[in-house]
Amino acid sequence: MGFAAYIAFFSNDLQRREGNGLVGKRAAGNEYTIQDDEWVLDFYWEHREDDAKTLTHAVLANEKMWDQDLTKIAGLEEKVAEDLALIRREGAEAAYASVLK
Repeated sequence: MGFAAYIAFFSNDLQRREGNGLVGKRAAGNEYTIQDDEWVLDFYWEHREDDAKTLTHAVLANEKMWDQDLTKIAGLEEKVAEDLALIRREGAEAAYASVLK
């Protein structure tokens, strides 16, 4: 769930890529600016319309981010994609609560 939350933060309803940031929008309507290395921001902007499964694969397979292809870890990609889809569908609070049961 933590990895899915990281991806959600960087990909939540992206509005625009500006200057040294990427602007996302929360469900409540307020915007927030994500700051990171330019290539990271560009990566997420390029993948802004990906569904949870496609985005999860792109993130985990990105060897520049992780120095390895994390899709090779058995079960990780499927679980992160499932959790990301849950965050996108039900919101972060409900998704986190589901793993604390």
